[in-house]
Amino acid sequence: MLTLSRGSWLGCAVGILALLALRRNFKLIRGLVLVMIPIVAICWTLLPQEKRDYALDVRSTSYNINARYEFIDLARQEFESSPLVGTGVGLRKDMDATNILWTCLAETGVLGLAAFLWIHVALMVKMWKAYPSAARSEGLGTLIAIGTGLLLSAFVHGLVDHYWSRGVILVTWGSVAMALAARRETRRLAAMQPQSSQAVSGQSA
Repeated sequence: MLTLSRGSWLGCAVGILALLALRRNFKLIRGLVLVMIPIVAICWTLLPQEKRDYALDVRSTSYNINARYEFIDLARQEFESSPLVGTGVGLRKDMDATNILWTCLAETGVLGLAAFLWIHVALMVKMWKAYPSAARSEGLGTLIAIGTGLLLSAFVHGLVDHYWSRGVILVTWGSVAMALAARRETRRLAAMQPQSSQAVSGQSA
């Protein structure tokens, strides 16, 4: 709350909901929302008035919002000059890139954006399917949950703010790598179970 980063607020909320959704505990989601509402309200009232005014100022004339519109306009121009493959990776270093979708379109065109989104969709599907089995093993379910939560949190944050930032994005994709490793280990353990069962049956016989 104190960062006054609206993108961080959104990313945090989505990340927490993703963790709870993976657990298929939708009652807990409702309970968390009921608990968080008064907590957020209290934190909000503790903020100085000028900070609250800044956070609520979403007019196009405000400096913060206008800068985002300017980036979208510049990114659109780059995209229109090369809509299929974009104008090349690195454009985000020359602009205040505050929208990951338009950044992808400007740098890599429609093909690049499609690939970027498909990576996220494929990862989410894999994690959603893998979590129930991974949760039975100590630690594996936690790695998958953390990787999924951070992946979604970073994506949502990148819709309204910087996505490619030093440090944070490394932690995010490092966590995704650990989640994929946990998924692979879960599949390996599941493949070993039938063999263990057959061995036990053979010994019993």
